[in-house]
Amino acid sequence: MHRIGVAAILVMAIGVWASPPKPKAPTIAPGKHMCQVSDAYRYRPCTVSRSGDELVLDTTGGLIQLHGTLRADGKDLVFEGVAKDEIPFGCEGCIEGELAELRDVYPRARCIPLLRAAHDECMQQRPYVRLKHRAGRWSGVMIWYSYYNEYEYLPDETNRITGFTKTRDEIRVTID
Repeated sequence: MHRIGVAAILVMAIGVWASPPKPKAPTIAPGKHMCQVSDAYRYRPCTVSRSGDELVLDTTGGLIQLHGTLRADGKDLVFEGVAKDEIPFGCEGCIEGELAELRDVYPRARCIPLLRAAHDECMQQRPYVRLKHRAGRWSGVMIWYSYYNEYEYLPDETNRITGFTKTRDEIRVTID
């Protein structure tokens, strides 16, 4: 019986000793960083700060200005937040502050505002990015939708708004 007890202890000790260490949760140091929101834009200053137990990312400039939390998820960091722009990319019409209604008619040569329903849906988007650590940077792709009016082209050189469509954009977000 004594041999079985010693053997059991040895097996448990070897099992504990042989088990790999638990991976550390990913993290990013609070402070000033450089961020890129869209490969088409240059890196711009951004800030990671601590608010209680949460890390907060705040970007300026770029295609879309972001504000929200960063949390660990396995080996990744996950950003969830809001677009800080008054009217973010893809939600704007060509005339600031003016929105169109379904079936409105506009001259074809005129800049036509975005349909109100499209604008409202676009403004409800919440940025989400799964960031992976590679080559000293955190980087991931944010799915964002851009909204556009659909038209019926009338014989009198006018356009009647008949609805809207949206296109899916994949926007790379990088924190350096």
